[in-house]
Amino acid sequence: MNAVRAARIDLVLQRPVLLGGGVISLVVLLLASGGITTLAVVPILLAVGVPVALAARDPLAEATLRGGLGVSRAAHVRARTALVLVLQLLLLLVAAAVIPLGAWADGADLRPDTYWTDVALWTSAVLWSHLWVGRDAMSRRSTTTLWAQSLGAYALAYVGGFLVLALAGWCARLTVSGAGGIEAYALAQTVGVSLGAAVLLLGALATLRLRSRVWARTA
Repeated sequence: MNAVRAARIDLVLQRPVLLGGGVISLVVLLLASGGITTLAVVPILLAVGVPVALAARDPLAEATLRGGLGVSRAAHVRARTALVLVLQLLLLLVAAAVIPLGAWADGADLRPDTYWTDVALWTSAVLWSHLWVGRDAMSRRSTTTLWAQSLGAYALAYVGGFLVLALAGWCARLTVSGAGGIEAYALAQTVGVSLGAAVLLLGALATLRLRSRVWARTA
């Protein structure tokens, strides 16, 4: 019940952020239906900023409110982490929908292998940025420094993820050793990159799960 109560409090306190994110997502989807696929960057950046956007505007007042309602700090941390994760995944789902929607509107072809690799790369980078600023965002106000840290963490995670995928593809091509020609190399590249993307995504989710437990225990 403590966790449920904490989640309800967060939903009430964060109602403006939730409504704002929903309106922006709807506008992006409507514009994407006109063939504007570059708008996928908007929900991605919103997802990066979710932990900071949900930071307490008045930490002392919110802590007093939770204490008066019998909500522990640990329950608050668990509820806030879950809310951030859900919002990030919903926004990334919007970003993932923008590209095929825009391609369909434009009559353009969409390469499934490249598309899903990009989605995994965005998602893992967003989750790693959450890991970087998530704990600070629960105990501090939303500040320019926190926003900069979240964007910087996303950029570093994206570049690092891209290098991991490039290395995975290169290693997979080495296993072919010239046998089978271009088609074998292309298949090896696809398999290697797909495995690298799975490692990035599952690794980010597993690490976030472990770290969120530490945040709750040390709250």
